[in-house]
Amino acid sequence: MSASADALASIAVALQLSRVERAYLFELAAQRDPAEPDPATLDAPAALLQTVALIGAPAYVLNRQWNALRWNTHAAELFVGWLDGSHDRNLLTYTFTSPQARSLIVDWDTRARRLAAEFRADSIRHLNDAPTRALIDTLSAQSDAFARYWASQDVFEREGGERAFDHPARGCIVFNQITFKPAHREDLKLVILVGSE
Repeated sequence: MSASADALASIAVALQLSRVERAYLFELAAQRDPAEPDPATLDAPAALLQTVALIGAPAYVLNRQWNALRWNTHAAELFVGWLDGSHDRNLLTYTFTSPQARSLIVDWDTRARRLAAEFRADSIRHLNDAPTRALIDTLSAQSDAFARYWASQDVFEREGGERAFDHPARGCIVFNQITFKPAHREDLKLVILVGSE
């Protein structure tokens, strides 16, 4: 039998746990701290969003459903059909429903399969939240590939590494992807694609 979130909160107060210790306690118990605000209701830190424009490589910020909140001109130039013009800003929707993504992303099938598995692992604690559930249901209806990959139950940690693109204007481009999670906002990701030497 496990302790309820309220019981854990009482223990944390009685033991005078620091913020980090309290967070660790709730993580170990696989419970959500009732004192913590839901990250989905918080705005992304302005400094994080402003930082994207300062980066001299393609960069963007994703929220917990992997919607792009901010991106720079380098990312808009790279991601034709996603971050350029007025398109749906969800990375999964772009990857699985846009014909431009299939031609841009080298080895699309492997990358798409991995992306679905990474999203499952990343969203495991909020799979039943309304926005996440709606995204999964919509993608499952719109993309046979997403439905198949999602049904496989694969999970992968989101990793960096080499990303290759067949850009319509620039030809083959290879980057190394680095992903950062801001302190206190693990629901956000800053993704940077550094040119491969």
